[in-house]
Amino acid sequence: MNWIDTAAVYGLGHAEEVVARALDGWKGQRPLVFTKRGLIWDAAGHLSRRPFAASVRKECEGSLARLRTDVIDLYQVHWPPERDAEIEEG
Repeated sequence: MNWIDTAAVYGLGHAEEVVARALDGWKGQRPLVFTKRGLIWDAAGHLSRRPFAASVRKECEGSLARLRTDVIDLYQVHWPPERDAEIEEG
């Protein structure tokens, strides 16, 4: 295996935490880590989109913390916004 693909929204962050635990015990070269942003959740688990630059930074920092890494090899957009202005800012 040479890459792992996950997303912040999978399990409301849980999947990234599982990936972090798997990588802790990894022997040899670490696989590439791909994750996605674009859907966020509140305390009740309700999902929403925030295609704004500040949210992109906050979501990335959250993923880095859950993955317990300094590097995300490929950061993708999950459910991209439909309006050009939102895409530009994000």
